[in-house]
Amino acid sequence: LDIYEQYFLPLGPGLLPALQGFLLALLPGIEEGSEHVERVTHLLDSICSAIPPSSFAIGLWNVLLHSPIMRQPAAGYILSHLNKGKSHVSVTLKRIEECSSLVVTSLTAS
Repeated sequence: LDIYEQYFLPLGPGLLPALQGFLLALLPGIEEGSEHVERVTHLLDSICSAIPPSSFAIGLWNVLLHSPIMRQPAAGYILSHLNKGKSHVSVTLKRIEECSSLVVTSLTAS
């Protein structure tokens, strides 16, 4: 996680070409029973702040759609933030009009 925080996070929008892979690499860290849940959640929140918010939301919904193994951690992350009110990530994920068809497709695939 130190490598992600030190070298990848500062790339900001430079992460966009690899965003989906980056999310796939981090999401196992928020599965139930993982000892790194809070640190990985904070890193995901930081990524959301470092890139255009709609790109983060689209990347996360794409992971939910295309990676059955990561659906549970991705859905858990999304649900935990939808309940948080006005956090940056919560506001980003609630703006689903930008990717509404992707959201519907992702949810029906789950």
